[in-house]
Amino acid sequence: MQLEEKVNILLVDDRPENLLALEGILDSLGENLVKAHSGEEALKCLLAQEFAVILLDVQMPGLDGFETATLIRERPRSSYTPIIFLTAFSKSDAFVFKGYSLGAVDYLLKPVEPEILLSKVVVFVNLCKKTQQVKQQALQLAAVNVQLEESKARFQAFMNNTPTIAFMKTAEDGRYVYVNRTYEQTFNKQLVEVQGKTDFELWPQEYAQQLRDSDQVLLKDGNTSEVVERIPTPDGHPHYWLVFKFTINNGQQYIGGVAADITARLQAEEELRKREEQYRLVVEGAKDYAIFMLDPSGYIISWNAGAERMKGYTAEEIIGQHFSCLHPAEAVEQGLPEQALQAAVTEGRYETEGWRIRKDGSRFWAEVTISPLQDEAGRLGWFVIVTRDITERKRAEEALLLQERAMAAASDTIVIAGPPEDDNPIIYANRAFYELTGYTPEETLGRNYRYLQGPDTDPDVIAQIRTSLKAKQGCQVTLLSYRKDGTSFWNELSLTPTRDSQGRVINFIGVSRDVTQRKANEEAMQALRNKLEQSNQELLDFARVASHDLQEPLRKIQVFGERLDAKGLVQPEGKPYLERMQNAANRMSILIQDLLALSRVTIKVQPFVPLDLTKLAREVISDLEIRIEEVGGMVELGVLPDIKADPLQMRQLFQNLIGNALKFQRPGIPPIVKVWGLCTSQECQFMIADNGIGFDEKYKERIFNVFERLQGRSEYQGTGVGLAICRKIVERHGGTIIAESTPGQGATFTITLPNSQNNP
Repeated sequence: MQLEEKVNILLVDDRPENLLALEGILDSLGENLVKAHSGEEALKCLLAQEFAVILLDVQMPGLDGFETATLIRERPRSSYTPIIFLTAFSKSDAFVFKGYSLGAVDYLLKPVEPEILLSKVVVFVNLCKKTQQVKQQALQLAAVNVQLEESKARFQAFMNNTPTIAFMKTAEDGRYVYVNRTYEQTFNKQLVEVQGKTDFELWPQEYAQQLRDSDQVLLKDGNTSEVVERIPTPDGHPHYWLVFKFTINNGQQYIGGVAADITARLQAEEELRKREEQYRLVVEGAKDYAIFMLDPSGYIISWNAGAERMKGYTAEEIIGQHFSCLHPAEAVEQGLPEQALQAAVTEGRYETEGWRIRKDGSRFWAEVTISPLQDEAGRLGWFVIVTRDITERKRAEEALLLQERAMAAASDTIVIAGPPEDDNPIIYANRAFYELTGYTPEETLGRNYRYLQGPDTDPDVIAQIRTSLKAKQGCQVTLLSYRKDGTSFWNELSLTPTRDSQGRVINFIGVSRDVTQRKANEEAMQALRNKLEQSNQELLDFARVASHDLQEPLRKIQVFGERLDAKGLVQPEGKPYLERMQNAANRMSILIQDLLALSRVTIKVQPFVPLDLTKLAREVISDLEIRIEEVGGMVELGVLPDIKADPLQMRQLFQNLIGNALKFQRPGIPPIVKVWGLCTSQECQFMIADNGIGFDEKYKERIFNVFERLQGRSEYQGTGVGLAICRKIVERHGGTIIAESTPGQGATFTITLPNSQNNP
């Protein structure tokens, strides 16, 4: 009988007496105990040997336990070797959490209980042996398969006595040709029940598909694979299996494999993960606080989620950096970070407030607590820093101070009056109030604000103030007030109640300013406005009279010309002259109408209302339907933004622009007009583009002038007023209109209007 191979156990401690104690506890296991007196020596041992478990002292000179564990985990060969930390530290959450974060499987305090240590080491020794056994058996199974034809009986005996599951199936369709006795006992399925069947005939769909997928990966990627598969057992619960699979080529390709139940190991790992998560949540749960740790030199060694949210650095970015990088440059130059650590050591705890720096360079005002932690020897081990962002509180305090200073220095007068029950006595007035009124504090404090009123103060305004005060509501009025010397001034007064935490009015704040000059300006402006309205009305009346006086002779010319033509009173040689006379009269009539329309844009205006531009454009296109049919054209209408505008003027704008696009077509090419728009938070745009004759862009401003034409009247009809009307309409709406064109390739007119329109 072959003796079981010993496994290696690595003992790491800088004190020989501790190594002897560990050796005495673990000697009964009969395994190879390898001793290392430092982290560096332990790393050398790991280069030469593999270990079932590592017992690692935390506090050592040179590389300490945590640093050694970090380096062990960085090496692929030892990245999964179990580590049990041994320490004389207090078993605080911070130390335990750090140990688990470095990949430790357990964390024991010195002096160690021998029974506890033995029980934990035995678990990992057995797991290592079982893993080695599984790997060894996998290699043996591969060798046996090579010699299968030479010794089937020997193969069968071996497979039936191995403690691990073994199986073989065809690679082509996954039909089982062999399972060993352990398989039969584990799954309660005999070989005769399994042979010739696929996983889909033996297991539920989800498990069978998982097995088939891993088989396909093996066949695609190589000759061997190691996977974890989930398969149910007769106990009713799915178990997890570490499966070593390999291919066998013996005329026909097969898939062989051995599997070990690792459910218990995974459950132990999950339990460790949950404990680690609990510790993590304790720290990360404090989302309003940045909590991190420093080594004695001030370098960051841990970083919670609250710190990441507050300061912008991830743990990977900041761990290993000196914590002074979180301070402003001027604080670093003055040595304040180091002074804070020294103060914490001296006083046992240090609290401070000051500016801190985020990753993006922005500053925030922080409330900081620094607490030093000592090791079991009483030496400084770490610093714990807890930071809270109190920028808003700081701003509120500064704003309050600023308000107090502003009230004293403001150019507006500010008074604070007491509650209505006491007749609202003035309890505070700033310097501007005394300068404006000429009264002194002695003449003001304790009196009601009404002492500034006089014989010409509007009684309705006084009543409005009294009503607001009685109702404990604010108000804003403009009233005539009087200085101490008797001179009057127009006073714009705003009263606002202040309330206590129960919502009761305790004071009124009055802010006022001398608006005498503004009042005079407003009165002058109103006089000008009245004069302008009168002028506009006179201009409109003149336009109507002029329209009538000009249109009447034109109508007579047109009527008499039509009668002369109809009754044949004109000789043939005179007909061309008659026709030219009629055309001239028609053009004059259209010109008069266009000039009247241009004058109405600024004289006869309507208030802006919400307007569906898409609907309006569709109606304009419908009105132009006959002209569109005559020229064989087409108008494509997209979605236009909703705006506030004058509906009649918007209709005229679209009618002029779309009408022009239909009129200025290239000979023999049907006009195509496209209308679309878009809107942002700042502005709305809509565009009207055509495929017509276009124009040279050096005329893009000139075309908006009155009576401006780029083509002869014989080619295209028109008065040269339409685009001038368009610009007037757009400017009246606070927008712009621009034209872009290339001769022979059409033109595009872009109208841009503010997104929010107010009544003019």
